[in-house]
Amino acid sequence: MTLNQHIEEKRKELLHTAKSFGFQSRETLRCSKELDDLIINVQHSLSTPLFANQK
Repeated sequence: MTLNQHIEEKRKELLHTAKSFGFQSRETLRCSKELDDLIINVQHSLSTPLFANQK
């Protein structure tokens, strides 16, 4: 599974969790944090080559 696919699956899980338990439930907040972490990983991987050559 690619990182983008993983993000999409986590997004779907987040929506399901929010509908089932509410937007402020512990389960929803955990899932939201996991999605945030995945997105940050993508942003980091996209920005790393830009800064690798700078000194």
